[in-house]
Amino acid sequence: MNVSKADLENFLKTPEAAELLKSYEIANPISQNYGTPAFVVNGKYQIIPSAINSPETLIEITKELSKQK
Repeated sequence: MNVSKADLENFLKTPEAAELLKSYEIANPISQNYGTPAFVVNGKYQIIPSAINSPETLIEITKELSKQK
């Protein structure tokens, strides 16, 4: 990735990094249900890997789940 340790440490101090880590904390327990790859949408819907038979299917499922409240 060609990122220095200093660059990484500086990034980890940013609000963007805090937001990314927070989303990981939400998604991680959900993703443990089916292992990897795990696709979590909106922090609450996990796409079952066996339901994905093409990139287009993944895109369509993701779009539909992102509309859910």
